[in-house]
Amino acid sequence: MRATAFQISKNVLLIYCCFLFSCSKSRTDENDLYSDQLKGAVLDATFTFYDLVPISPKKFGRSPDSKYSFHFNEQGNIVEQAEYVYKNNGFVISRLDEFTYNDEGQRIFTFHGSHPNPYIKVSYEKGVTETDSLDESTGAILKKTLSISVNDTLSTEQQLSPAGKNLGKVILQIKDGRVASYKVFNENERQEAQYFFQYDRAYRIKSRIYSQNNKSDTLTYSYQHFDQHGNYLDAITYYHGKPHVLEERILTYYKK
Repeated sequence: MRATAFQISKNVLLIYCCFLFSCSKSRTDENDLYSDQLKGAVLDATFTFYDLVPISPKKFGRSPDSKYSFHFNEQGNIVEQAEYVYKNNGFVISRLDEFTYNDEGQRIFTFHGSHPNPYIKVSYEKGVTETDSLDESTGAILKKTLSISVNDTLSTEQQLSPAGKNLGKVILQIKDGRVASYKVFNENERQEAQYFFQYDRAYRIKSRIYSQNNKSDTLTYSYQHFDQHGNYLDAITYYHGKPHVLEERILTYYKK
């Protein structure tokens, strides 16, 4: 069950990343990343995750699991994202993505490494954000995602095949610019899962509740140390009240 809960934690981070990308704005003094609003003009951010393994009743060892790094431009947009896996006693890059933006600071293309053609194309029109997953070789659309902000508190993400067939949907409830909950539906409009989030006064996540098939898991969070900008540098995720995952962050900033 530990691995399952850890996978949930990482999947939720990716959902946050997608949500905040869709809401990104040009800025020089703040950067949005995942659930935390990074303060200051961040240049690079590295997140490393460790599975906490009990070695005694009151002591836990660290088992490296995964690592992500992000490079920002001066407007606060992520222009490069790397994903690492732990192999042969060290982290190695398993995936590298590059992002381009329009003049309004909205993401328009995502490239996989040095491939000349994008695999994600994003367009914006009349309150609807269309994200197309593309075949890198032919440019053909493999899947469409339509993101619609109904109002300040409700957003939907509808996935469609190239022919328009329903492939699933996510409904997000927004509060104070943060995801308060979201529901996941399959292609038959059946709800498969639901997530709930609580935040502290600094808008950091206090807890995430994952519910599926009348069962639920709760993850809670404790933030340990902070840098001079007020960004946290490490955090511990608790599963069933026991330390489960350690996250360490290294942040560097643009010089003024």
